[in-house]
Amino acid sequence: MTGTQVTQALIRIGLGCGTPEGISCDNGPEFISKVLDKWAYDHHVILNFSRPGKPTDNAIIESFNGRFREESLNTHWFLSL
Repeated sequence: MTGTQVTQALIRIGLGCGTPEGISCDNGPEFISKVLDKWAYDHHVILNFSRPGKPTDNAIIESFNGRFREESLNTHWFLSL
């Protein structure tokens, strides 16, 4: 996913639900793009980046991702190559 794709998704979500005051995100390339930074600035959204190498900054989503991977992806979706 690219910063442009993230921005397009946020625009669609914003039309239905409104724009958030802030977004917590990691330092992945899709979140450090200039496109997303401009969108956030234009819409008065604060981007809260977790510190590199500190998954505990976003412990709730890290826990969810691990559980989702174990319970769904590894178990049900990829039974064979």
